[in-house]
Amino acid sequence: MGMANGLKSSASTLARRIAFAAETRDRAELEQIRRDCVDLILDVDPDSVDEKSPSYRYGSFDVLASIVSALEEQTLSANTCELLSKSGRARILNAVVGYPGRNQKQLSSALGIQESNLAIYLRELLDERLLEPSPRNLARGRCYTLTPWGKKAWEKIVASHKSYGIPWLELRQGLDAKTPSPREHGLIKKEDFYKEIFAALTKKSEQPVHLSTLFTSQLDTNTQSAQFHRRAIQESGHLQRPIHWIFAKTPKSEKVVKQLQSHCHGDPRMHLYFVEPSEVPVPTQQVLDTEGLVYPVVKDFAQSVDRDSALITWNKFLESATPVGN
Repeated sequence: MGMANGLKSSASTLARRIAFAAETRDRAELEQIRRDCVDLILDVDPDSVDEKSPSYRYGSFDVLASIVSALEEQTLSANTCELLSKSGRARILNAVVGYPGRNQKQLSSALGIQESNLAIYLRELLDERLLEPSPRNLARGRCYTLTPWGKKAWEKIVASHKSYGIPWLELRQGLDAKTPSPREHGLIKKEDFYKEIFAALTKKSEQPVHLSTLFTSQLDTNTQSAQFHRRAIQESGHLQRPIHWIFAKTPKSEKVVKQLQSHCHGDPRMHLYFVEPSEVPVPTQQVLDTEGLVYPVVKDFAQSVDRDSALITWNKFLESATPVGN
């Protein structure tokens, strides 16, 4: 059951990545998705698959349904597009982002829209599930926030603000208040990628983390990766959890591994491995507490995936690795 749930979660994650890559026309991400799809069936003998079986047909339907649902999440309905094209509606949505915590009267003043008209427009946006009321504050009265669907609509507005009639200064107010987060699409900026690994590395837990350092350039003196490895070496003398770490075997990585061994003083929770550079798979895979991080997927970004599928991929790395000291 656990493996089946892991595969289903992997398929759902892939479906969301397909939808996002299709919308952004990111060919590199689509190519990576193809490779990940192959990884999911590496242990399956095609000749043993009965394509007429109910299980096969249901599995095909389930994957297609996941992709359709993910694409639907990326697509605004015709009703939503029609509403936002009406006078003032897109401006109101942007103002809720740009002026968080403002009540109806304050939004009316900021936008120059009569309060009676604004009340009607707000009701339309509420009915379309683009806005929802914030918890009532007696000092400020009723305020509003964007729903998840409203956030998606606002991102569309940002991309085509001229067609929605939003003045640049108003749009700038919204952008300054809330720039769309790549994390909402499962993407992690390079600097945050290393922060999240380090946070997991130093967290007190019995659950192991599984790391990989597979590029020589990651150990260059002035890179963010090199800074992360220096901090990891310093902290390795105070291990808080089991760590399994695969390195591509190079002079630079051998130096780092020796430093890790020296600082952790033979702590049995530190497990280090070497893999020959000629056998290095890419991209790297880090397995943390509740998710995995694949780096890089696009320039300076990592991709968040579910932990189970990340661990499956990491274990494939391990098949070509040798424990340090053997």
